[in-house]
Amino acid sequence: MTAESGAAGDSVPVQVSLYHCGVEPLVLDDTTWEVPQPPFDGTNAPASFTGSGSVVRDGKVLRYTDEAGALLTFVPDDGVQRPLCA
Repeated sequence: MTAESGAAGDSVPVQVSLYHCGVEPLVLDDTTWEVPQPPFDGTNAPASFTGSGSVVRDGKVLRYTDEAGALLTFVPDDGVQRPLCA
């Protein structure tokens, strides 16, 4: 997912996708952001999770809220390859 933001604190619409082991990273303003610890199993997201919402830059993190109210915190990608999941 690639998006461009406006001023700090502006809400930016994004689509967030899940994959087998978590949340797909997104790119905002040429920075890759990831969710290091999703609040749910990537294969068992809450039924209300829509993946359509917005992010707001809050200091060094992005706060994501989807249309149903699911919350995720994205941090800048640390460059560490995640281990393969089952």
